[in-house]
Amino acid sequence: MDGLATFVKEEFDLDPFNNALFLFCGTKMDRFKALVWESDGFLLFYKRLENGRLLWPRKDSAAKLITQTQLKRFLQGFPLSPSVQPATIGAWY
Repeated sequence: MDGLATFVKEEFDLDPFNNALFLFCGTKMDRFKALVWESDGFLLFYKRLENGRLLWPRKDSAAKLITQTQLKRFLQGFPLSPSVQPATIGAWY
């Protein structure tokens, strides 16, 4: 747990003691850890998927701020980033 908290601080310059949940995905993308600070210590969640893989944004190396709704949908198997990009409107004349 302390290693994850140190990683949050050193790699992303974020405060692991604030009111935030930090997610970490395994290399196989079939498991993740969640770290959160409570008033008296860190709480670590660990989940391994029985079937399937997480739709984790591998090309983004930076931390992402997500909403509770995005977290809920992610845990249900939806990707954090939309797979369809919005269309741009161009001149058609």
